[in-house]
Amino acid sequence: MSNRTKCSSCRLQGHSREECRKRLNLYFSSLGPAGSSDHEAVFTRIPLRRPQDESATRTFWQWEKADWAGFRRHLSKLNCDSLLQGDVDQQDESFTKVLLGAQARWVPHKQHRRKASDQPWFGPQYRTTSDRRKFWAWQTYKRHPTSYNRAHHSVAAANMEATQLWTKNHWVEDKEKAEGQPSRLKTVVGPCQGQPRAKNKAVLVLDIAGALDHVWHAALLEKLHAVGVDGVLLQLLRDYLQGRHMQVVHNGQQSSPHRITAGVPQGSVLVPLL
Repeated sequence: MSNRTKCSSCRLQGHSREECRKRLNLYFSSLGPAGSSDHEAVFTRIPLRRPQDESATRTFWQWEKADWAGFRRHLSKLNCDSLLQGDVDQQDESFTKVLLGAQARWVPHKQHRRKASDQPWFGPQYRTTSDRRKFWAWQTYKRHPTSYNRAHHSVAAANMEATQLWTKNHWVEDKEKAEGQPSRLKTVVGPCQGQPRAKNKAVLVLDIAGALDHVWHAALLEKLHAVGVDGVLLQLLRDYLQGRHMQVVHNGQQSSPHRITAGVPQGSVLVPLL
């Protein structure tokens, strides 16, 4: 179903001659400076926190050093009749508590704090080996003088200054391509039709701050639904994100279109105008 059909089913009237672009290779010319228009804008900001992985503590049991004889004696002295009381859930909770207590007493164990960036297999032995190798690498580095770095530092600094000077002298501004997506939103996509000048017209703009190429469309729609965006508006945004393709245009040649499932469709048009 096309965007125009969906907008009609959502009771949203289109007033633009431009179709909703599926490929991101469009260019527009800008209007006057910001603030010169008599249009009124209503902004709604929805904050969505990015989940961050936290460090966790894991317990490593040294089963090869366990006192199995003492473990058996401890379990043989348990009074199962008094322990297994109540329903199945209560019995399971009581038995698990006693078993874990005996395990902590007769089986040596260590607590290891795992960083959020560590792999699941990166245990305390790998951490100890890694820290030891880092220490010896640092000791080896300090034994050798840094004459090589000192000798080449002045040359690198001179090259950096020359590079900055060359860049400043050869700087070329391309105002058309240097404009970002916010400035392109201040454009006229096409002449509006079917509405007298006395009536108001609205344009819906969706901007995701700091999204770049890491926003998964399915997860974005889920989060919008979780914060209360539902109904026809969510259906319109879903139709806007789906079916997008990206294409590279260089020197009159075009690459094969690539389907987009993540990221913000930069350069595309949210059409029809509402």
